[in-house]
Amino acid sequence: MVELSPAAFFNASRTAAANSTPAQVAQAWLTAEGEHIVPIPGTKEVARVEENVAADSVELAPEQMATLDSLPPAAGSAENDEARRRIER
Repeated sequence: MVELSPAAFFNASRTAAANSTPAQVAQAWLTAEGEHIVPIPGTKEVARVEENVAADSVELAPEQMATLDSLPPAAGSAENDEARRRIER
């Protein structure tokens, strides 16, 4: 699966679903990719759980899916040395 750059995805998601958050659009996009993909978002806040549940009602039109699918992949690593140290503890 191709990982999209956060900025490109954010900008496209604003167009794709005006009343949805980028996280909801991301979940809807992943879900629409096929039954073999099940997004499992992590969260610590009730508001985020509610946001994630609401993502189930976001439906993307074929044109919106095409826009999101056409975004360039992310480049480089999302990690830095500090993040790597935290993971390796």
